[in-house]
Amino acid sequence: MGVPNLDAWIDPEAPTCFGTCQRRIINSSGRRCSTYHAFLPESLVRERRNLIIVLGSYVQQILLSNDIHQLRATGLVVEGKDGRLFTVRAKHEIIVSAGAIVTPQLLLLR
Repeated sequence: MGVPNLDAWIDPEAPTCFGTCQRRIINSSGRRCSTYHAFLPESLVRERRNLIIVLGSYVQQILLSNDIHQLRATGLVVEGKDGRLFTVRAKHEIIVSAGAIVTPQLLLLR
């Protein structure tokens, strides 16, 4: 196909930033691991009363604070399964884990 294979994809001395590489990120049992399974094991999900995981919904906007000196996410506008929009507020933090493509798209929404 004409696409070069890069041995070190983070090498700043590489002559090009275009190519493919083999990612070697696996868990201790030698299998690939999703973000969900890596950071949210079942035991943690069952124990945490302040953690809610909503499947089948879509984030429409990340709400930001009005403080110009300390910009931080304060909530989300989410579209539910039925198409209705609702706002979710966070007291401490928001974890955006939507994959390599959608996470940057969400961060660009205003």
